Amino acid sequence: MYMQKFESKVKNIDKAQNVVYSCLADPQRIIGMIGLNGDEDWRHYVKNLSADSDAVSFDMSELGTVRICFVEREEPKLIKMMVEGAPFALSLWIQLVKSGEDSCKIRLTIGADLNMFIRAMLEGRLRDAVDRLADLLSELPYS
Repeated sequence: MYMQKFESKVKNIDKAQNVVYSCLADPQRIIGMIGLNGDEDWRHYVKNLSADSDAVSFDMSELGTVRICFVEREEPKLIKMMVEGAPFALSLWIQLVKSGEDSCKIRLTIGADLNMFIRAMLEGRLRDAVDRLADLLSELPYS
């Protein structure tokens, strides 16, 4: 097995880089913003959503309890997370780049340690998931 990387398209956000970073680096603020976004499709898959200062936890019917741990923060440009409870090693990186006084760009990278069989089954889904997550994060109500 080896770590396969899936990168999102670069998305624009009409908020300053430091504002976006401060929201995304705080698990409790992320939960609040997702709830304000109005897109409730994720609630069909995610139950018992909770957060503390360094992680977001939730239950998924297919996987059980999943915990996304914030393992590294490099203000104002990088947030690294590791996923506990997934059937394979999984990481998520959020990269932010300033593009103006009141705007920035975001790109996500998912790393997944997949064997060849699982890779064939999930590669397309992970490519789609990283772009959908980037779309969601680019549309959140940052403040």
